[in-house]
Amino acid sequence: MQPKLTLLRMTLTVILSCFRAIQHFISSGFSLGRKQTGMSIHANKILIAGKHTTARLLPVPLTANNGTRQSDINTSAISINTPNHLILFNQRTMQPKLRLLGMTMGVILMTLFSTVANAQYKENVGNATVTTDKPDYAPRSNAVFTGQGFLPGDSVRLKVKNLSRACNTIDHTDSSYQVWTVLADANGGFVSNWTVCDCNGDSLRLRAVGVTSHDTAYAYFKDATNTQTSISSSNNPSTYGQSITFTATVTQQGNGNVINSGTVDFFDVTSSPQIKLNAQPITLNSSGQAAYSTSSLAVTTGRKIQASYNGDGSNIRPSVSANVIQIVNKGTLTITADNQTAVAYGTAVATVTNAGSYTPTGFVNGDGASVISGTATYTTNYTATTNAGTSGVTITPVVSGLSAANYNFTAASGTITIVPAANVITFGALPSNKKYGDADFAPGATAS
Repeated sequence: MQPKLTLLRMTLTVILSCFRAIQHFISSGFSLGRKQTGMSIHANKILIAGKHTTARLLPVPLTANNGTRQSDINTSAISINTPNHLILFNQRTMQPKLRLLGMTMGVILMTLFSTVANAQYKENVGNATVTTDKPDYAPRSNAVFTGQGFLPGDSVRLKVKNLSRACNTIDHTDSSYQVWTVLADANGGFVSNWTVCDCNGDSLRLRAVGVTSHDTAYAYFKDATNTQTSISSSNNPSTYGQSITFTATVTQQGNGNVINSGTVDFFDVTSSPQIKLNAQPITLNSSGQAAYSTSSLAVTTGRKIQASYNGDGSNIRPSVSANVIQIVNKGTLTITADNQTAVAYGTAVATVTNAGSYTPTGFVNGDGASVISGTATYTTNYTATTNAGTSGVTITPVVSGLSAANYNFTAASGTITIVPAANVITFGALPSNKKYGDADFAPGATAS
């Protein structure tokens, strides 16, 4: 504090000297022109040697006493047009001005004392210095303090203090942290580590004092920049297989300024452990945004997606967004009955439906028939008496027996083509002893 006290003494000396000079000047009077003359005051007029000059009344009055009449005037407002006259104001006349000056000086002195007493930035004493390895730190990171120019072998006491407000720290509950001591080496230097508190953008001061030499050095640094991250979805609710773009926006906490350095990761935090969605960290663009697109989110009624800003690796803090609740509805598969192209006239209905099969379509994300479980049944407008060649005969799958995690189902009909039934002629036993020329006989054939 020695340089600061010296500056204070010099400032006070100058102010007091000015005060005395002004007081002497006012008490001894001042003159305009070369010749003293009588003066009388009438209303707003000053009579000097028989001539009038105007005196304007101002809010801060002074009392002029010329022996004939008193009137409140402000001397700075008097305009005298006669060059060869002298106006004298005695000490009593200027007393209100002195009182005002005294009050003003008191305010100045009080302000000066308050400023010096509460000054945050201190001056070094001696040739010692102390520095930090960074100007700004992330919360709970390691700060490295380096001292030089101290007395070799001297114990040096270190202390860190918040400059703006109290702050809960890792080990303490007050902004004035406990003092710790390091030993200066043979060159008068030292290196010491300190765990930075979570001070939400506050400024901090490190003081290093040599126990023997009383050399004192200060260093100033800041806690890291706080950030806030938000996340939005381009398609919510979406359908399974549709593209969704999640956009993270990172700004400085408090003022909303864009943070355009560092990277962002996106996580599905619906269940534990959380799932990282992007393969590589995504770099913020000049607008403070990072985007991740996907079409592979599984169906859910409320999937929790979160954006995590990783900081910039130096002095900008990480932050995590609130969750966006992404809804993903099921996609739709079409279950189409396979056509039956040769159903013989008279074939039983059960035979036709039991022979039913289907083809599914509408898969996304590389899915296939293996994602479907269950069995489809079939309905048809075919009957055993439907004539061959009849058009509009269909078979339709019943999909209620099917299931898939990410799909619903819709049914599509196939066609049935009816062909004539085949005729079979069956002959009875033929006589074995018949020869050419023998009489005809009945073969006993039947058709089916």
